Amino acid sequence: MKQRILNSRLLRSRTFLYALLGLVLAIGIAAAVLYVRNPAGITTIDPNDPPEPILEAAELEKLKTLQSTQDVFLLSGVSPDDSTILVAAGPSDDPAAGSASWLDIQTGELQPVPAEILQLVPQSQVAWKDNDTAVYVSNNANGDPVLVTLERASGEIRSEALPLNGKLLSLAPDGSRVLMEVGSDEGVDLMVSDIEAGTSEKLMSYVDGGSPQAISWTADGSKLAVVRYEISPELAADQSRVEELVMQDALGKLPLAQNPIFTGNTVDVFDLAQGTQQLAALRSDPNDGYLFHQLLWSPDGARLLARMTRPSQPAGREHPVVVVGAFPDRALYRVYDANLALTNTLDRPEIEAPLSSDALFLSPDEVVIPAAYRLNFSLFHFNLLSGEFRVLQPDVGTFLEASEGYQIHATHQSRQLVYNQSSFLSPPEIYRLDLDGGAPQALTHFNTRAADANQVRVDQVSFPLQDGTTRVGYLLQPVDAPFPPQDIPIVLYQQGGPGGPMTNRWGATAEEPFNLLPNFGFAVLFMPFSGREGFGPEFFRALADHDNFGQLDVAEGAQVVQHLLEQGYAKAGGVGIAGCSYGGYFVAQSITQYPDLYDAANVQCAVLDMVKWWEPNPYLVTFMEGSLPEDQPEEYRRDSPFYQASQVTTPLLLFHGSEDDLPFGIVRDFRNGIDEEITPVEMLVFKNEGHSLTLSSSRLVAAQELIAWFRKYLVP
Repeated sequence: MKQRILNSRLLRSRTFLYALLGLVLAIGIAAAVLYVRNPAGITTIDPNDPPEPILEAAELEKLKTLQSTQDVFLLSGVSPDDSTILVAAGPSDDPAAGSASWLDIQTGELQPVPAEILQLVPQSQVAWKDNDTAVYVSNNANGDPVLVTLERASGEIRSEALPLNGKLLSLAPDGSRVLMEVGSDEGVDLMVSDIEAGTSEKLMSYVDGGSPQAISWTADGSKLAVVRYEISPELAADQSRVEELVMQDALGKLPLAQNPIFTGNTVDVFDLAQGTQQLAALRSDPNDGYLFHQLLWSPDGARLLARMTRPSQPAGREHPVVVVGAFPDRALYRVYDANLALTNTLDRPEIEAPLSSDALFLSPDEVVIPAAYRLNFSLFHFNLLSGEFRVLQPDVGTFLEASEGYQIHATHQSRQLVYNQSSFLSPPEIYRLDLDGGAPQALTHFNTRAADANQVRVDQVSFPLQDGTTRVGYLLQPVDAPFPPQDIPIVLYQQGGPGGPMTNRWGATAEEPFNLLPNFGFAVLFMPFSGREGFGPEFFRALADHDNFGQLDVAEGAQVVQHLLEQGYAKAGGVGIAGCSYGGYFVAQSITQYPDLYDAANVQCAVLDMVKWWEPNPYLVTFMEGSLPEDQPEEYRRDSPFYQASQVTTPLLLFHGSEDDLPFGIVRDFRNGIDEEITPVEMLVFKNEGHSLTLSSSRLVAAQELIAWFRKYLVP
């Protein structure tokens, strides 16, 4: 009764009108906020409350098994007695569920390391002080630096405070010294600290921005070499001038001799056994055109190996583009003696992948280089005395990356390599290769269940293009499928980038579906197009030539798909396309430029608007486009799928992370620009995910949706 009286009074009051208007406004604002967060036609996936499974129970169980792979890491090099290496394994989205172990590299036996190591994660290299003791730098619960000691025999873990007053850069291989940076009146001091003595000495000073880009110690920590870019104080103080120079460099308008980014490239070498004596430095030479990129001392400290990279000069640019070594087109290796005199040059097509090769010494006179070459990583052996070159292990898969280079380590005396590797047929595991004979031996079996569930066949394929060249790749099919295929649904896959190699490796997620889709009835064509490493400099830089970006590799993909159809490999109505990041861009550009060619598409975490992408990445985008947005607005628009959304007639499934650095709004507006009355389109936004789906629940949902989408829209 009281409520009725109150209502009647409100109706007679002028304030009711204001209340009503306020209520309408509040409802409108709430609706607008709700639309922005979850607009019509867009589904938000909460990893803490995922939707019900859409696959049948048996298929769901198989999917979970394929995605149950543990990440595997080699945390250290091999112990001095060639017996042991420190490894870790666990699910990628739950570090607390991981474990660390001592691995006997001869027997494969695992000896658990106490779980305390999971709270003291290495922030530096893990160094061996002797056969049973490993050390590394970590942070305690307060964030302070500590030296962690692992005793293999007793299983003990100890941590003690490190009196470091600066930024840690590197730990010596024997655990004796650390390299760090300390702010000073001159800018930054590069300091070396003796851990046992507790003393520190200054090696050099430089302005902010001149920090080491690569660091290498001799095995005993007595010598140190660093790659840096020297910057004059005057230039460092003029930020607008720096930005102008870098942009001119990205446009190819700076001769190398006048390019301070190139001429500042230097190698500084210090002999710490003689105090902080600085030996003669090495500098880049404009007449040579190569930059110092990585360094490695030989086991005896008598040789310094330098990985050299050549800046790209795309067609249409007057000069090479340096941008601090970010856009090289090839690599080679140079060997210097203790006096820094050049003694050897290792230069072959097999090792010229500019960003996907590394080096390690097998002995003072032998170098092994793992490199991406065509469709795989291989191991290449050089004898520095005889000049002999041989392939140790060809076409076997992909080595997993480390903080620097790849997870590959050589023993000290027994002539063995220990490495972490995956392939289409095997999830990541650790292997041993005896270099004097014998096949690789699997030392771990962390992912046996997933390997057993993986039922695929892999065949190498090649297709001609209209310009007379060919493109090679892999066709992955269900294990019992015939080859050559006939009238089957095939999904063309492209990975992220731009750049990087596309090599034989494990992938059972929607982002990397080459082990996912073939286990559920779909073939995947895994094929690198122009712009990938491992096929030579011209192939790698081709996307930046003239106005090729957004056009060349997309056209190559379309020609290959036409070949699939003409040969009867793919069934009419049965061609899909999928990719994430740059791969997502490739998909979106493909379905806007060739709207009648593809029958179903999946775009994930995609770049869609080149102008908007230029804003946070001006040098990368300027390098790829060869111009600024204001100078060639129509070219930028032509290369942006966002503006061609109305052309999309391919059924399209979009995935995007709510926390992705690539703006959600651009992908949403692209989706809204597609005519839903003509084209089926769905968009899933994954809550708490960034530029890649990392949570197991998100990956499970995305994989099911991808399978269901292709089942719905590709002719079986």
